[in-house]
Amino acid sequence: MAHAYESIDISDAPELQRLAHAVRESGKPYALTEGAETVAVLRPAPNTEPRTGFPASRQAATAQPAVHDGRRSLEHRGNRTGCGS
Repeated sequence: MAHAYESIDISDAPELQRLAHAVRESGKPYALTEGAETVAVLRPAPNTEPRTGFPASRQAATAQPAVHDGRRSLEHRGNRTGCGS
């Protein structure tokens, strides 16, 4: 479910810019407190860049057989199975 957030332009607020960039770089939320009370939580925005590559489960399903010493095996992430040692 998409969330609607109130937008605040921080172009002219250097301290808010510093906090926002620190949160984005760390990837972790920051709790904003007054004394012992948490009044807000600043968290990184979701990544909107398109994903690349396949998930690991899809990679295993599409792995290509490799030939080693005349025998076929399935090669995945550098591990060789079925090559007998």
